[in-house]
Amino acid sequence: MSCLFTWNTRRQDLQAQRSRASEISKTYATELKRDFNLGIGRTVALKQMIKDNDGQVKYFSASAKLLMKNYIDLIAVAPKGEITESYPSGKTASDKFTLNYYSEICKIYDYTKMTGRVAMFGPVKLPLVNQAMVVVDPVYLETGQLWGYIIIAIKVPKIYRHTMAALESLGYDYAIKATASPTAKKLSLVESSLKSSQKLSSPAVYTMKLGSCRFRLEITPKGGWHSSKTIPILVICLIISGILLGLLVALLRITEKDDELHYFAYRDPLTGLYNRRGFLHELNKHLAQVPGDLATAVSLDLDDFKLVNDVYGHDVGDMALIDLADRLRAAFPKDTLISRNGGDEFCAMFFGHSPSYCERLIKRAVVQEKSFKAGNHEIRYTISAGYADWPEQTKKLERLLTLADQALYAAKLSGKNQSKHYQEGMNALNRKQLGFTVKKLAEGIPGEFLIYQAGGQEEIIFANNRLIEHTGCGDFEDFMAFTKGSFKGLVHPDDLNEVEFAIKEQALANRGKGDYDTYLEYRVLTKSGTARWMVELGQMAQDDNYGLVYFVFMQEKEALAKPFMA
Repeated sequence: MSCLFTWNTRRQDLQAQRSRASEISKTYATELKRDFNLGIGRTVALKQMIKDNDGQVKYFSASAKLLMKNYIDLIAVAPKGEITESYPSGKTASDKFTLNYYSEICKIYDYTKMTGRVAMFGPVKLPLVNQAMVVVDPVYLETGQLWGYIIIAIKVPKIYRHTMAALESLGYDYAIKATASPTAKKLSLVESSLKSSQKLSSPAVYTMKLGSCRFRLEITPKGGWHSSKTIPILVICLIISGILLGLLVALLRITEKDDELHYFAYRDPLTGLYNRRGFLHELNKHLAQVPGDLATAVSLDLDDFKLVNDVYGHDVGDMALIDLADRLRAAFPKDTLISRNGGDEFCAMFFGHSPSYCERLIKRAVVQEKSFKAGNHEIRYTISAGYADWPEQTKKLERLLTLADQALYAAKLSGKNQSKHYQEGMNALNRKQLGFTVKKLAEGIPGEFLIYQAGGQEEIIFANNRLIEHTGCGDFEDFMAFTKGSFKGLVHPDDLNEVEFAIKEQALANRGKGDYDTYLEYRVLTKSGTARWMVELGQMAQDDNYGLVYFVFMQEKEALAKPFMA
């Protein structure tokens, strides 16, 4: 009886472990599928471009450059099944790729003709890449005719490295297996956390379809399946003291699981701070224990966080959020309640400190210089904050957080990178100006507007729609292709040397003396080959992200000469 009881307890424990592992394998297989779909989805824009141009491939290099990510090795187009253009490797790499994998590509071509589906094969070895999965996406014109294919090589394991690292952090080893092509039946190993000679023992498995291939994620706990309850239960069956000890162990395990569930329910997974739910739970608990305690609430967020994401990518945006979370922990007392409410919004609550002391902490945290390294870039950012005091300004919790939020918007309306203490009337502030983006403001300028880097290749950073339309371009990508991404490509070649010299000469002579650094007249080219005489007002400025940049306002010379009409 004792042995049967021990065996049954062990079986239930292992069954619970396997049930949890099965759910985790399903969750992370879904994340793995999402990772691959990010790469596969890069074909959509190229397909639409080819359809819109009736099968003509225009501006391939510029389009492919915009679609490239660090997990993509090759983007190519293959009208009628023959690769004609690729990025970034060029024709030589395309020929080499076709030669090495001609038979596999032909099989995939036949499969996509029959099914009309996106297909994938691999892994294959490519130059400078250990291995990659090759995606073949058929392109059908509006007439229903098969035009050809778009081919993308996705680097593995780079495409899913972050997802698998998160799985390992939970204490699991893994293996990813897949069929080499849609027509293959045998699963082959793509990636494993173990050495090549090792295999997972009785793994939890989840199988899915991806790129018309079968993928399978297998996981096992690091160290294998084992029940830590076997020995305690055996002792329980032998002696009374063992029973008591076993009950205590079981109770501790349940408490540990509850703590783990509580952590995931009340914590932000990116920063480790409390989430909104956890923040309010802890806040209510503290105020119930110490109802008369002094408190100051502060709302904070990163200034122009969308710009960080747009310029450097969401991975760097996540790094900025983690960096700010670490700085808030270091800047505020250990008993401070800090949370990330979502996006770039943070909240903190000080307990038992005077409002003046809290004000000094907040101001010091805001003015402190903030930067971190992301690859070769040093990313600088600022924050804004608003704060209010309990019970001096309100005795209602929800009202306190609302006041701090209103003070935050007052700080943003006052120019950002500062903190504001709540004052009466802040709730009446007009927040509409926060809705105006740089793009909206630029489109409202009554003229043509351009921003480019001063020096080097004079790379274009921004152009408003008026300038794009008046050069005969369809959109910003078309404009960048026409100018080759440089201010030099916009100016008439016969005027370029004179314009470049005049900009440098006037900028040095007029720097700081007036409203504009330069006043110039020169010809601007259009796609049709005509030239337009323009008058330019320009000014140089230092930007944290791009260095020295040039802001240019242009008007057609002929338009400026027209008299004002009442």
